[in-house]
Amino acid sequence: MATQATEATKTYELEIIVRKKKNKTNGNIFTTYAVKMKDGKWIETRFTQDVPKSKMPSAYSKIVVSHDMMNIDKRGKYPKLWIKGVESVKPLERPIEDLSQYFE
Repeated sequence: MATQATEATKTYELEIIVRKKKNKTNGNIFTTYAVKMKDGKWIETRFTQDVPKSKMPSAYSKIVVSHDMMNIDKRGKYPKLWIKGVESVKPLERPIEDLSQYFE
């Protein structure tokens, strides 16, 4: 019987912003998410239904996600980061120099 060595799963700490936006057609309020990439740019982020409401960030936060629980979808005009599972959420203080990212 051969034994296989399991390598430790790689985890990432991601900065995420949470914004409330209004739908232009019907006026409903919805939540959008964006993660700061290593080059300093923000990428739109979506969560699958597998992520429970208790693990969803509600404000500017740092989330811990394992490598196999996220992927980047490059099929559309702009890439999206899809997250299938979150290990932990830690709220952060909003940096003043990044406030221009929050307003359009």
